[in-house]
Amino acid sequence: MIAIPEGGEVTVDTNLRPLGDAVLAEASVSARMKGKCSRCLKELNPMYTLDISTVFAADEDFIQGEEDEDEEVSMVEENHIDLTQATIDEAGLNLPFNPVCADFGEECDEEAVPAPDGVSGEEERVDPRWAGLEKFL
Repeated sequence: MIAIPEGGEVTVDTNLRPLGDAVLAEASVSARMKGKCSRCLKELNPMYTLDISTVFAADEDFIQGEEDEDEEVSMVEENHIDLTQATIDEAGLNLPFNPVCADFGEECDEEAVPAPDGVSGEEERVDPRWAGLEKFL
């Protein structure tokens, strides 16, 4: 429900440290996010920073021990590293699945927050998150 919009500007500040046959990449990835509060449906556009720390092996012999088929080792390829997958993994672990205004230091407009079913009182208000489903009834 919240992500970096396609084509959005992303700033990456990286420190690289040699580890013999590998490189430790410590990066801060900053971008303006876009999404909606899952409670009041208010537009959210916070600036968000992800901190990433990943080791990239220069050759396959750097990692020793039992190989796990599910775990892929990040490699230095033609003197380049790709932080894309590490950034996606970090975002998936740290960004809220159902973002609300409070996650980003804002407050929900209580008038815009729909009441739970059966608590709306005399006035029958349709929850705007479910309003599109009425055409199927």
